[in-house]
Amino acid sequence: MKRRSLIQGIVAAPLWTALPLSHLITRTAMAADRPIRTLFIYHPDGCSPEVWHPAAASSNPSLKAQTAPLEKVKQYCTFMDGFYLVGKGDTHEGGAVKVLTANNASTSQGSTSSSIEVALGQLSPTLFKSYQIGCFGGYWADKSICFNGSSRLPIEDNPQNAFKTLFSSSSGSSSGGNSNASQLRILDNVSKDLARLRNQLGSVEKERLDMHAESFKTLQDRLTAQGNQSGGAVACSSSGINLQNLGANEARSVEKLKTISEVQQDIIIQALACDLVRNAVFSYSHPVSPIVVPGSSIGDHDASHASPAQFTPSKTWWIGQIANMLDKMSKIPDGTSGSLLDNTIVLLVSELGDSALHDHWRVPFVLAGGKNTGLKGNRALDFRSANGGKGANHGDLLTTIAQKAGYTSISKFGLANGPMNGIW
Repeated sequence: MKRRSLIQGIVAAPLWTALPLSHLITRTAMAADRPIRTLFIYHPDGCSPEVWHPAAASSNPSLKAQTAPLEKVKQYCTFMDGFYLVGKGDTHEGGAVKVLTANNASTSQGSTSSSIEVALGQLSPTLFKSYQIGCFGGYWADKSICFNGSSRLPIEDNPQNAFKTLFSSSSGSSSGGNSNASQLRILDNVSKDLARLRNQLGSVEKERLDMHAESFKTLQDRLTAQGNQSGGAVACSSSGINLQNLGANEARSVEKLKTISEVQQDIIIQALACDLVRNAVFSYSHPVSPIVVPGSSIGDHDASHASPAQFTPSKTWWIGQIANMLDKMSKIPDGTSGSLLDNTIVLLVSELGDSALHDHWRVPFVLAGGKNTGLKGNRALDFRSANGGKGANHGDLLTTIAQKAGYTSISKFGLANGPMNGIW
């Protein structure tokens, strides 16, 4: 991290009017070595296992009907059979609580702990600790799979609201503001922020960071000179996000489903690329989804209780959207270390295994990620015989993801036994 780069970043007006100082320094320090992000993508109502899970293969697995849309991004994907949702709680409601918490649901099918993206976000230095976004994910607000402790978190499925929250300097989540007084107040907390940041850096970077104290004087002079100049959007490009094809009241228009999906994808992808957030959930609808997707004649939940042939058109529409999202991420440059997907661990999740049985066995998990995540793609793994035929504890999977993303202080997430072998 060169002093010139740090100073140039600090005094870049669009950025300092919107972001906390600690976030700016973190982005500068990480410019040459981009952080690993996590993204958990939900698809509703489980699967039909016989047409979802490909047979185990060390390379080039033959995908089944419901996973076929992932063929174009298969090189990044690890398909996994044999996981169960650990913890008490059953059917859709229990699965919704457990899938990202790996913990027991309460007797009323409520949450008893935070979901994984919230837990990781609490350890992240980013402006937004975590973010929950989706496409019709908040259609029924009581079905969200995201929790802060016992509180269910809403899914933001309005693109205008999501864009304003993530990319507007007026966001209440920013510790900055548009007045120099509010920015100068940030400097009062610099020592604490730097102490936290130093713990994330190697010894050489720590020494260099310690040598940059004069940079803060530069920032202070700039803030004093600028006074109360109005701020704009944060200093990372959001120009590729097109809200023009969506009216202010069309976030719940099923006729606009595909457009909403594409815009929401672009928003969270750009937020991850800008390092505004490192841990996020994207929710395609929610458990017991009533949405009738293009190519299907009945709602997703009704289809899930019909035959696999009737469920497949609905399931493949959602999975096709996810495939497009992964493809986009593979084409977004992320510093000098590859693409955004190269630096993101993605997990596809659902609240059920076999949709017709309402069970929590053989849950349709798929891992995806590029070269810097260490994950080998284009494989299918089968854990059904693990633990004496019980299968694999999905809390162990979440723990492993946390550690591979750099959150090594998380030794066991929820009811996990610990990190698992055989995936990375």
